[in-house]
Amino acid sequence: MSDKMVYLGRSLDNRLPEVYEAVTREVNAVQSKHAASGRLQSGATLIAFEEIASNVLKSSIAEASKFTFEFTGGHEPEALAYLKNFAGRVQQMVMAEISEKADRLNLGAVTAQHLEKVRGKLDRFREQALDDFFTRYARERALEKGSVSECHKLSDQQSGCHSASGDRG
Repeated sequence: MSDKMVYLGRSLDNRLPEVYEAVTREVNAVQSKHAASGRLQSGATLIAFEEIASNVLKSSIAEASKFTFEFTGGHEPEALAYLKNFAGRVQQMVMAEISEKADRLNLGAVTAQHLEKVRGKLDRFREQALDDFFTRYARERALEKGSVSECHKLSDQQSGCHSASGDRG
């Protein structure tokens, strides 16, 4: 493992406390707002938690993907492994925070059902973000090899790959 990849892993790990602070801050703000309006023990709070979880996960992975791409100069397979690990840890952290707070609402089975829905939604978001990152990696590799046909196959999945010369839309 290169020093570059060790640094990447450490840099991604160092983002986790900020993610935790962000999700905690947003969840606490929603709880305060809903408590003040008498809506704390309601489905509205669960829906707000879902929105927070989705937004935090998406933005965290997007920022980490951008950093990873810029730092590595591409999409190295080892970098993708670090990014997958980071995304999984963010999702676990977000789910733990919203699950703990949602359980305190005493909404019973409604809470459990909603949390399963959120977990599935976050799984899809995480997988899509990682697929997008990997597709860009594959496209970059196809461009480097000058494989126009492979590049066009990839562009069917995602736009932005126009010629072997490296032009992108």
